[in-house]
Amino acid sequence: MSMDQSDVLAKYRELGEQEKVRFLLMVCHWLTVGARDAYSEGTVENPAKLVQANEVQHRLTGIALEVVGQRCVRTDTEIAAFLFTGFAEVGALDLLEEVIKGWPLRGG
Repeated sequence: MSMDQSDVLAKYRELGEQEKVRFLLMVCHWLTVGARDAYSEGTVENPAKLVQANEVQHRLTGIALEVVGQRCVRTDTEIAAFLFTGFAEVGALDLLEEVIKGWPLRGG
């Protein structure tokens, strides 16, 4: 893992408002992938990870809704810090890095 919080901030800051929403939705999508190893065949094996992923996703979708409504009260720095910390807590920084390195997405 070579990405750090400043990389997340640099990427997020360069996005326009509409792109920020798309980016937040894309990282929410990939967060669900990062949480998949918390359960298997209907059995939750790591409830703490599943709960943490749910909380991070809830907050990220809330931020996306704020950006859409042009009433975001968080700074880009706060959002980038939350993205980095949230994905780190779920053990999914590699997925966040994939989204950042692959941005802008083609055909999506």
